[in-house]
Amino acid sequence: MTENDLTNLGFNKNESQDGDSTYIYFDLDIGGVSLVSNDSDEWESEDLEVTLEESDVVFKNYEDLSLFVDLLRRNVE
Repeated sequence: MTENDLTNLGFNKNESQDGDSTYIYFDLDIGGVSLVSNDSDEWESEDLEVTLEESDVVFKNYEDLSLFVDLLRRNVE
């Protein structure tokens, strides 16, 4: 997955500082369901991935994440 993939799905790009380091991460909230990416400092050792907050669900594949986001959007009241 790439930053562009997440941006195309509507994720928000955020910056976070920890001392002298600045990290980038992406997040998206749909109908109370929160999705958040791992921090940019992990992207070299691990691929960019998205976690369903407060769960053990991790999306590492763009197609799976895209389907999940689409399902959420179609079913939010």
